[in-house]
Amino acid sequence: FNQESPADTAFVANAYDATYAIAIGAAAAGPSPTGTAIASNLARMSDATGTSIDVGPGDFQAGVNALVGGGTIDLVGTSGPIDWDAQGDVLTAPTEVWQVADDGTGNPTFKVLSTESP
Repeated sequence: FNQESPADTAFVANAYDATYAIAIGAAAAGPSPTGTAIASNLARMSDATGTSIDVGPGDFQAGVNALVGGGTIDLVGTSGPIDWDAQGDVLTAPTEVWQVADDGTGNPTFKVLSTESP
């Protein structure tokens, strides 16, 4: 089992945060979550006055409980604060746009096309 911090590896922090955000949203949506219910819960994770929840196993249940109780949360990820606008676009963290490319020898590599800052 790898004990490295997800904040120390490229791409991992954002993927780790996204996984937890979706998991919290799905768990709060009940036993048969729908995409609409998960999206609705995600919209309630960007409230600076809501319950502060750190991404990870320690605050997972507290985040679910806050949403189930009708409240909001202020999600703080390994990549930094996580906030979305009404359209679901990330407001507070840069996003890398990348693709899988051929390295010239037939082996796939990752190529960063751009970094978008909010």
